[in-house]
Amino acid sequence: MLLIVFAIGALFFTLGTAMVRRGSAALPAAPINESAAPWTAELAGTGDLLHVSLRVDMIERLAMLGEPWCAAMLQRARLEDDDATVRDAADAALLVIGARRRDA
Repeated sequence: MLLIVFAIGALFFTLGTAMVRRGSAALPAAPINESAAPWTAELAGTGDLLHVSLRVDMIERLAMLGEPWCAAMLQRARLEDDDATVRDAADAALLVIGARRRDA
């Protein structure tokens, strides 16, 4: 009896996962509005150590996602940020995303 309940649960899990993946693949990618991108002077120009660590954390999260819009944001961070640590982190994240795309 327990085996039947487990099999039915596994079936529902598989069907639900397939439906979510199919639904998310059908969503169109949102266009990037470069002027409204969050990597602005207010975010990049503070120079505070706490803010630097938060920006590096954001860069790490963008690298985990690896979407094209993430790469665009990382490129902006690499070019616009005042802190060398943040620019280096953005460089490394872009390398990670590029390597992941080559492997796929």
